[in-house]
Amino acid sequence: MRGFIMPQPQSDDTEEGRLGEAPRVRRRALQNYINTLESHDLPKDLIQNIICGLINRHYREAQAPLRVIDDPLLTSEEVHQRKEDLRFQLLALEEERHELIEETLSVEWFNAPEYTWSVESEAMAANYLGFLENSAYSEVLGQARRVAYLLDRVELAGDSDYAPHIEEFGQYIERAVSAEALDELRFRLSYIKITDVWSISDRFGDTLAPDEKRVVVDVLLPEEPLDDLFLNNANMALPDFVLTPDQERAVQQRISGAAFEEYQRRRNVKTATE
Repeated sequence: MRGFIMPQPQSDDTEEGRLGEAPRVRRRALQNYINTLESHDLPKDLIQNIICGLINRHYREAQAPLRVIDDPLLTSEEVHQRKEDLRFQLLALEEERHELIEETLSVEWFNAPEYTWSVESEAMAANYLGFLENSAYSEVLGQARRVAYLLDRVELAGDSDYAPHIEEFGQYIERAVSAEALDELRFRLSYIKITDVWSISDRFGDTLAPDEKRVVVDVLLPEEPLDDLFLNNANMALPDFVLTPDQERAVQQRISGAAFEEYQRRRNVKTATE
């Protein structure tokens, strides 16, 4: 593997050549390499890891220059336009990578070993989904990658209708994981949604035990549809800093007296300064 180099086309350096001939050349070379690995009786999973790693490294290198704008003479408007142009180029390379993975390895690209879309999206997925068992995590993460990619395509097409993809993903998760895992995921998403406005510590300081934080989340954001929780711009009424009388009664009954007194103190300070 160490000496293998992804082949490049020898001519036709047009866009059609870069996105057309090059994948065919690489596909033949990768298939030859797969045949060599199989002749040494290597396990299928290991071969997939090796080949997917090669493909990923090649496309990471190809995409790297498209993630940087280093011209100090550009205006802010020109920088914005350049970013949009580069995103289209990144997406074209990503589609090329997907096709190469699927045709070479006969697996769906979002379930391929070693696949990553971006460091940020993978880290976010791990934060939301990392509590799942390994098998469920891999399956759900694959679907999360697919949806993230589809949302990028929707945005680049100038369309703001994310809802069908998010709704489909929410329905998939409800089928794919246990009731306990679904409750944990709802809590994590709700907690993030709530703290987008006022954090739990803004209201209660450090007085809440972990199970009491769940109580507060349940009271402030009860049983929102899962797809709404995934949407950053969901049309939901996020709670104000000062809880409603019904919310205060519900919280008071289920958390410690010290924690509720701290909330009351902070609430009074907040209302006095407005």
